[in-house]
Amino acid sequence: FFRFNFIAYPHNCVLAAAGRGSKLLDTADTFRYNMLMFKIWAKVMEGDHIAKQTVYESDNVFTYSQFFVYLTDICDALDVPTPVLLKPHLFQYAKFRRITFRPADFMEDTPFDKLVLENIG
Repeated sequence: FFRFNFIAYPHNCVLAAAGRGSKLLDTADTFRYNMLMFKIWAKVMEGDHIAKQTVYESDNVFTYSQFFVYLTDICDALDVPTPVLLKPHLFQYAKFRRITFRPADFMEDTPFDKLVLENIG
């Protein structure tokens, strides 16, 4: 059984208190992991083999409203057509941190079996 203690601290600090392990964390360090930088690993798959791959890195804050911009940058880097991005794709990325685009998701013919995007950090 854990008891959480809430104590007022300055606005730039968060108290992580659960049971015996309490420590004061700076919020800049706490939220730095996903707020200031993100990486997406993109793979073009032919069968079970990776034909092309790239890692898209950005120092900006990740937002789903800018996901199509990230997708077009990734597709330009891989020299593949850009797929149609639908709301279920964004839901899949939010829930599983991974999207798989099949040839049916592209308006153009694709010489590969799928395009996979994974969040790696």
